[in-house]
Amino acid sequence: MSDRPDALADVLDVSRETLQRLEAYVALLRRWQPAQNLVSPRTLGEIWRRHIADSAQLVALFSHALRWADLGSGAGLPGLVTAILLEGRPGAVVHLL
Repeated sequence: MSDRPDALADVLDVSRETLQRLEAYVALLRRWQPAQNLVSPRTLGEIWRRHIADSAQLVALFSHALRWADLGSGAGLPGLVTAILLEGRPGAVVHLL
């Protein structure tokens, strides 16, 4: 699996629009990492495999689930990725606490 957006394809098929939203999220993570230490600096070079694809696995495994809660989400993983993946799905709700 490469560490590019296509790393996600091994886990879940997503639309071009969803991929663009995830790319925007990754850009924000990279931008704010130095100031906020959102993810381990060692894993920043593996962000698509280590963080985005890992988070997407939950949606792939529980594709029928519409209500989600991410406790202690910190950088928003996996909650924000889950919310992005479920965007537009009727009845889907993701809470980040």
